Amino acid sequence: MKKYFLFQITFCYLLFLNNLIVAQDYFLSGHFIDFSKKALNNYEHQTFFRPYTGVENTIYEDLIFNTTSSEKNFLLRKIFEENLIIEQNERFKILINPALNFSYYYNRSGPNGYRNTRGAIIQGNLDSKIFFYSVLEETQAAYPFLDNSIYDNFKIISGIGRIKPLSGYNEFDFGNSYAAISYKANSDINFTTGYDRIFMGDGYRSMIISDFSAPLFFFKSSFNFKHIEICNIFTKALNPNFNNILNQTNYLGENALYPGKYISFNYLKIKSLQNFNFNIIQATVLSQELSVLKNLIYNFTPAINFLFSGIYSSKLNFLGGINISRFDNKIGIFYSQLFFDRIIDNPEFAFQIGYKNFSFLKSNLFILLEYNYASKAMYLNPDNLSLHYGHYNMPLAHPAGRNISELVIIANYDLQSIEILAKSNFYFNKQNFNILNPNFNYGAQSLKQCFDFQLIYNLNKRNRSQIFASVIFKNYDSISTANIFLNFGFRNAIRNNYYDF
Repeated sequence: MKKYFLFQITFCYLLFLNNLIVAQDYFLSGHFIDFSKKALNNYEHQTFFRPYTGVENTIYEDLIFNTTSSEKNFLLRKIFEENLIIEQNERFKILINPALNFSYYYNRSGPNGYRNTRGAIIQGNLDSKIFFYSVLEETQAAYPFLDNSIYDNFKIISGIGRIKPLSGYNEFDFGNSYAAISYKANSDINFTTGYDRIFMGDGYRSMIISDFSAPLFFFKSSFNFKHIEICNIFTKALNPNFNNILNQTNYLGENALYPGKYISFNYLKIKSLQNFNFNIIQATVLSQELSVLKNLIYNFTPAINFLFSGIYSSKLNFLGGINISRFDNKIGIFYSQLFFDRIIDNPEFAFQIGYKNFSFLKSNLFILLEYNYASKAMYLNPDNLSLHYGHYNMPLAHPAGRNISELVIIANYDLQSIEILAKSNFYFNKQNFNILNPNFNYGAQSLKQCFDFQLIYNLNKRNRSQIFASVIFKNYDSISTANIFLNFGFRNAIRNNYYDF
């Protein structure tokens, strides 16, 4: 048994290491566990940062690694109730599940599309001290609803990153891999390192950093003291490659190297007695031209970042803000964000205000109302080629970049195995200004509204196996008739797909 245990741990470690070396870009994520939504949004256990691994607290650990089962037939349990493969003893648990998406897109007024994804998810827990997950996927897909001018200009696909184009219209081939491993030193101190998309906030969007762009390599350290949490996340991001986006270099091809940079996030979280969560956030984009020592100093000392942001403005891009949320079991959850750029000189800002309730009117109805705004020059920098607030030619916060005013409305009714989901995005001001260039409008079309209606049958909530059908409606300023797409198929719903920008 000991040899078998060592084999399992070695295999998962090698898979994790492989992800760090050859990881590519992938679709963005909510989370790939069927968490109890109410438990996730309980004031006592809420976390400001995603992804979750189980290291956050015992509630998250129980939600992820729950392996209870019924006495049904083995095959029926695996199809409808359980994780696909479970290996466990008194010291460890390893869960393995599929990551599949076979779907078809019907376009009423143009080319059709499809998605063909095959993959696997591995999660582990050792002595409630070490937690890890690893995901590998391979995908071929054609997306008729994406604006092909984004790929033409930036050589990436929004929400995916660099890909291999195929012969068809908006048809691509790409691999996804991401992973993380966490260590729980004690109940108040934990560390996580990984390669994944990260998200900060309580809403559908985040104006600080969202799970929209390509994955980042990150190291997170968290320290708790009663009602206070201090957290640092150090990431490595990539600047635009030399594909002549800003006409600053000669075109060297789609596979040219992407110059790197570092982005440091520090936040102080305070829980009050009135069910409020206060988060003070600081973000610093660090040039690779800084020495290793200075990078480390600026990374872990937000006060020094602020004091020296003016002196070293050519090497630093400083942003900061707050996230405030209030939890009420009867009324629901109110949340907000305010994020500033260039606080000292010509400040720009983005903000969010929202409300959500997981049992609206004491029913199984989830509702979310959210407003997002970003000013025209938000997330820009004088040295915008190397210090812009982006990664892989994509925004780190809102998918549309900046100069936006958006209202999001989501309703989801849960009938146990059946879910009915409706989501609308209304843009009152949106010109698709990218974060790389103050004047470059990368989208020929300006989206006014996006509506997504889904009917979902949950085969297995543990691994999120679903049969689904949806209607996607997109209305543009420059097109007299709306684009309507029908989408249906089978999926393990482990990743959110943002088409609403």
